[in-house]
Amino acid sequence: MRLLVTGLSRSGTKYLAELLNKAGGNVGHEYVFTVPEPRWGNDSDTLIEVSWLGAPHLDEVDAPVILLYRDPVRCISSMRINMGTGPYLEYAARYGPENLGAHWAHWNRMVLEANPVVMRTEDLPLWKLATMSGLSPVSLARAEQIISKDENHRKPVPLWPVERDDVWETYLELEKRRVRE
Repeated sequence: MRLLVTGLSRSGTKYLAELLNKAGGNVGHEYVFTVPEPRWGNDSDTLIEVSWLGAPHLDEVDAPVILLYRDPVRCISSMRINMGTGPYLEYAARYGPENLGAHWAHWNRMVLEANPVVMRTEDLPLWKLATMSGLSPVSLARAEQIISKDENHRKPVPLWPVERDDVWETYLELEKRRVRE
């Protein structure tokens, strides 16, 4: 694997995979890191993997890591509406707390321990993404014009208040460490 982009469910990994793919990358979205366990293959050394499911397996990855995060209120509200039940919810519960606010904080802190490059979905630094992915900044900028950020919105999401100190402490840490344009 050349690069792993991970974060939390509903943080924009599908959007970023589409963006990198349209820019000409060999990109897998939940290709290596999938439910129930990772699936290593012959092409995984050239692949840019974009998967929130990779976060618990960072000790198995010998590649640069990008932590992709999204505004906590929007992300947690979207998780509340869209996570549903089944294998993905079970996977998330296996590696983190059930409370969505605590889960958001725990999951992002778990990735922060690997000292990743931190990027926010709402304002991706294309120059840094180009450098890390090996793709042209021009092709990324063109792809950004084509791909809708609403790519994976399933339904309108009412915003839920988030009143957890651990969420806001984690958010401040992410904001401090993120790459800016």
